[in-house]
Amino acid sequence: MENKMFYFASNGRIFLMILLRTIAAVANGLTRLLMMILNCGDLIDALSTTYPENMVKEVLKVRFFDCF
Repeated sequence: MENKMFYFASNGRIFLMILLRTIAAVANGLTRLLMMILNCGDLIDALSTTYPENMVKEVLKVRFFDCF
């Protein structure tokens, strides 16, 4: 059986569907990268505390698994 996903769509609409899906995928990837940079920045800030005894508490506040 044939794939009839684009059977009733014109060429312009097929192009728009593919274009919008591509833009959404790129935006999703860039957002993930941005969040990783921001969360890892928080982790680096937590590691640079002046009091070593408070460093463990500060690092535990940061969600470490979001960095990777």
